[in-house]
Amino acid sequence: MSPQLFYWIDLGIAISIPVLFIILFTSGKIGKFSWVMFWVGCAIGALWELPFYFIGPVFLADPLYIINAPIPYPLFVLHLVHCFWDGGIFMIGLLLVRKLCRHPILRASGGRSSWCCSYGVRCRSLLSN
Repeated sequence: MSPQLFYWIDLGIAISIPVLFIILFTSGKIGKFSWVMFWVGCAIGALWELPFYFIGPVFLADPLYIINAPIPYPLFVLHLVHCFWDGGIFMIGLLLVRKLCRHPILRASGGRSSWCCSYGVRCRSLLSN
């Protein structure tokens, strides 16, 4: 597979991830909690992806990484859409937590999610054993 094709496939999948979540949310297949958590995952990914752009070959003479194959679109777009990948990966992690952990690990209480506290307590109890 040519590197150009790889970049286009990467871009297509990355764009389809938020489109999928928009469709799922507007059709009622996922709730507000999952909708917000997807965007939280994208924001967490942006904390990594966007600074990584600024330490790359566009800004530094001695960058942290180099691009061997030319990207068919601006490098910033690559890092931006990878935030959507991160949001999708975050949601897969939440799905695994929901499926593998005892309930009620992911529950909303008074408009705020309590899964962080519950997950932290469970992790601490597992590590202490």
